[in-house]
Amino acid sequence: DRDKLRRMVLEGLGWRLTRVWSVSWWFDKEGAQRRLLDEVNAAVEGLPPPTGPSRQLPEYSSASMQDFAPSFAAEIPDEHEKVYIPSEFVGDYAKSQSNFNLDFGPQIISEQMRRIINSEGPIVESLLFKRVIKEWGFSRIGSAMAVVLDRSVPLSRALTKQFGERVYWPEGVDYRSYRDFRTPGNTDDARRSVKELPLEEIANAMKSLQERFRALPDETLLAESAKIFGFGRLTATVREHLEQALKKAKSRA
Repeated sequence: DRDKLRRMVLEGLGWRLTRVWSVSWWFDKEGAQRRLLDEVNAAVEGLPPPTGPSRQLPEYSSASMQDFAPSFAAEIPDEHEKVYIPSEFVGDYAKSQSNFNLDFGPQIISEQMRRIINSEGPIVESLLFKRVIKEWGFSRIGSAMAVVLDRSVPLSRALTKQFGERVYWPEGVDYRSYRDFRTPGNTDDARRSVKELPLEEIANAMKSLQERFRALPDETLLAESAKIFGFGRLTATVREHLEQALKKAKSRA
């Protein structure tokens, strides 16, 4: 937002601005220099900027998980990149919280889980449980509640495991051929912690980066992947999950 504001102010003062992307300079220095020189010459001659195919410059939302610098990965879109959309909230369960611990509770909760998985999957178990109890009007998972949730899990669903936690997949989605990755949305529920990201999604984002920007060093790939999912810093936890996803991405290459 600060970058966008500076641009608006300068353009309001009559400046003509052009962007030079560092990744373009790195991989196609001569082309970047030529395009920049064309812009300068056009400005000197009082002509409009050169026309032709151009990319839509990215805008950055102020609602981010952390402050982070714009990523060059946003320069080129990817058809597999989606915005994360949480499942539609259903609050009717909160009207009958006492049913949660009854004998028929797991049957109700299991159907609830199926709906959430099909809408929001792939989804890690901890996030699935969080969605479930929120719809019931609870704020935390106690030990007795955890037992009920474990009994309610629809075991017939396709699942993978990461860091000892199960990841549930929607009906009709094969994790072996899944190629999408989902970026943070504009609400709190649409922003996932790194522990709530399926490794397959992170690996898919890395694959997309490698296809768009060839021969990225691993450290750059980790940093740019972190930015895609809204993390400005490679903390120990973020790095651990991203490095595991990188191994998965390389094993599929």
